Amino acid sequence: MIRNTSNNNKQASKDIISLVGKTFSFENEPSGKDSYLPRFTITKASETISSLLSDKAYMNTCTIEIHSGGLVIEFRVGFETFTWSIPFYKLTIYHLGGNLVFYSDKEYIQLRNTLSSDETNNYLQKILDVRAEYLTASSQYN
Repeated sequence: MIRNTSNNNKQASKDIISLVGKTFSFENEPSGKDSYLPRFTITKASETISSLLSDKAYMNTCTIEIHSGGLVIEFRVGFETFTWSIPFYKLTIYHLGGNLVFYSDKEYIQLRNTLSSDETNNYLQKILDVRAEYLTASSQYN
């Protein structure tokens, strides 16, 4: 779900929380570190996301944040902020050379990796660990 979250829209925040849960706080964050990465440069995206992005490539950056039930990828275009909420059960991640690619349904975003390979691998492992916990817990009730 991609939403314009520029204005402090309480309904959009509720929808995001209901889809991917709340952000990890420092107390319940799995590794005791931040649950987000610094900005990434967007190199490629699906048609829906590309239509929202600026034509000026140097402006197209995003942040990734881990929530209890999924990821939130947030990017700004001019004065507007867009949030893409991806539940873990729909998330697919590829680590291709210097790029990370996140897929969900028909949407995808490819990001240039600006971190060291250790930092990237640690963060990806953190995402996979939280995803595994989430999927294990949710499958117990099905």
